[in-house]
Amino acid sequence: AIAATPLRVPMLRFGAIGYLIGAELEWLVFINAEASTQMVVFGLTSLLASMVVFVPVVREPPHDWLYPVITLSALTSVACLFIAIEQSIDRPLTSTALLITAASSAAAGIALKRLTLRIFAVALSCTAWLVYASISLTDNPQWFTVPTGLTMLVIVEMIRSDLPRDKPNSARLFVVPLEFIGVVILVAASFVQSITDSLAYAALAMGLGVLIIGWGLLTKVRRRLTTGAVVVVLGLLTLVGIPLSQLIPAWTGAALWISIAVIGLVAIVGATMLEQGRAAVRRGITSFRAMTDGWE
Repeated sequence: AIAATPLRVPMLRFGAIGYLIGAELEWLVFINAEASTQMVVFGLTSLLASMVVFVPVVREPPHDWLYPVITLSALTSVACLFIAIEQSIDRPLTSTALLITAASSAAAGIALKRLTLRIFAVALSCTAWLVYASISLTDNPQWFTVPTGLTMLVIVEMIRSDLPRDKPNSARLFVVPLEFIGVVILVAASFVQSITDSLAYAALAMGLGVLIIGWGLLTKVRRRLTTGAVVVVLGLLTLVGIPLSQLIPAWTGAALWISIAVIGLVAIVGATMLEQGRAAVRRGITSFRAMTDGWE
């Protein structure tokens, strides 16, 4: 490794990386290390190499050691995956290996400015969580749907931020459908569980809708603002509508006729105010477009 610069042979640096991994393997074989010990050794090596990638001397400008260090991080993280695959019954070990690989991929993606590697890191992190949740958190689908939906939305934002600013329409061919799918995955379980389990999940859906609205405000994307508002309204309707629907079968006699009369009165008043309502909606849409002028 030291001779690589004076001899002008860059491959010597990669050779040093190979010798380091070989030395670790030799030591692990010598002590007859268990799978957990092997994971610790290779995992620490990968994480340390990932941290070295961000050292300014190595990263900016790209130094001769940048690619060898990334290679070391990648190879040792892959070794962790092989150890986890070999111990397939041990799912916590698998989750740890996936997180180590995600850190390596994220470091390489940031250092090399590769979007694919950064997206891969996010996907691996979500997979690691799902593996862990499949062991300890199997009683509620929220532990699976919410992280999956958030992962899709994070990936969408990463793709959108990487697109050229002068070509916003190119994003809609792929990003917009993926974004809506992510939102549906994020909130769908909450609406289902508000019917099957508890109305508290309708409140959770409203909270997620508020977060989507905040995301739209921060990123200045109009469709996110409207999507979050729709989720909040649906959550509110679910929160109010389900208790009312449960009361209807219990209404008999005078209470039933009174409720029908009230519903009819509301329908008549609504019909008479329909035109005014349309005008108010048009004014609201115009105001909304003016407030979000220049947004995506």
